[in-house]
Amino acid sequence: PNSNVTVRHLDCSPECRSDEEAICESDAFTRGPFGFMLSNYLHSSAEGTCENSDEGETCGETLKIRSPSYIVMMKEQGERIHGALTKQMNMKHVATIPHTIKSISWHGNETSQDSHALFSLINIHFDTIKVYEKEGVKPWKPWYQQ
Repeated sequence: PNSNVTVRHLDCSPECRSDEEAICESDAFTRGPFGFMLSNYLHSSAEGTCENSDEGETCGETLKIRSPSYIVMMKEQGERIHGALTKQMNMKHVATIPHTIKSISWHGNETSQDSHALFSLINIHFDTIKVYEKEGVKPWKPWYQQ
């Protein structure tokens, strides 16, 4: 079935990169994923924490971006903010997907979740992405399982 999807990605545009004073969203997220999430989706106030909402929310004078239904990020950033995603944004981890080949090594005793053995001779190690889903949305399935 057809779906209407609104996608927001972090800015790493040439315009942002060419401005020496600017901090691009992608760089801000990589440097501090939790701080980025806090400043964009999680709200704080003098009374404590303001919950994120589907419409966005004004906390103090700042309107925050609507909390997303899905977040896709590299594994390293996902591990750094897993707690914030699951506890504060009511999201759950739904998939870890191989993204790019990181390295190839001879198959030995060492294996990891990010490697796959090929004919029991070599291990292919991958950089992976993690997919998080907001509780209550239609469950995500890979395109090949639909």
